[in-house]
Amino acid sequence: VPTASIQPPPSRQPSNASFTSIITTSRKKVYTTKRPSK
Repeated sequence: VPTASIQPPPSRQPSNASFTSIITTSRKKVYTTKRPSK
């Protein structure tokens, strides 16, 4: 049972990193598109 409790945390960390990467890429795309537009 203790192993299952320790498994959720590590599985959640990678998911958060992937989400942050997508947000950063989306933000960079908007910034790059706004820069040349100016």
